[in-house]
Formats: sequence, C-alpha cells, structure tokens
Amino acid sequence: MIIGQIGDVKREIVYNGDVLNTTARIRDLCNNYDKDLLISGPLLEQFKKPLPLSPEFIGEVLLRGKQDAVDIYSIEYQNIPKKH
Repeated sequence: MIIGQIGDVKREIVYNGDVLNTTARIRDLCNNYDKDLLISGPLLEQFKKPLPLSPEFIGEVLLRGKQDAVDIYSIEYQNIPKKH
C-alpha cells in the first residue's frame, strides 16, 4: 500500500495499492450479484470456525486488472433479517 499527501490548498491523504484495488473491485460486484457483502476466498479462510455467518459461494471471478480469478463469497449474517 502507498499512502501520500497531495495538494497545496486543499490537502488530502490518498491510498493506493493492490489490496485497495482488489477490495474496490469486489465491492463493485455487490450490485452485479444483488448482495450486501462479498468477500474473497482468502479473506474467508482467515475467519475462526465456527462462523457466525453463512458464506455462499458465488464463483470464481476474474476481477478487472487481475491475471488470476479469485473465489468470491456472499455473506449473510445468521439470525439477522436482511434489509430490503
């Protein structure tokens, strides 16, 4: 990740990096699949078991700007009604 400060009059902190780009690509997929929360397979593997959530495998997705597809999961919290 790269963090920088830009601007003279109005200063802003900007963040760049592969992790942020991947996160943005996955976030953008939420609309395509009509889901509130999508995560990657590698992130899902980091959670302790048993999970307090119900992951649903969406599929292997080739994210824009990436060479390798990544497993994508939808997350639904158990016992919490989904807002619509």
